[in-house]
Amino acid sequence: MGVYNYSCEECKHKFSIKTNNMNPPKILICPNCNGNKIIREWNVPNIIFHGNGFYKTDSRKGGSGDV
Repeated sequence: MGVYNYSCEECKHKFSIKTNNMNPPKILICPNCNGNKIIREWNVPNIIFHGNGFYKTDSRKGGSGDV
């Protein structure tokens, strides 16, 4: 599932669209003012790390690169 953020350059309205696939929909008309200057806003995906953390004992053993 993908969530895509858009904004209208004419009225500054921001909106999101959820899809069932990973293809962003082509939005040509603003739902607020019916303007046609829609741009897609890029956002950083949320990354969550679970667990106690990463330690030097978690990596492979041996070799000259160990710290």
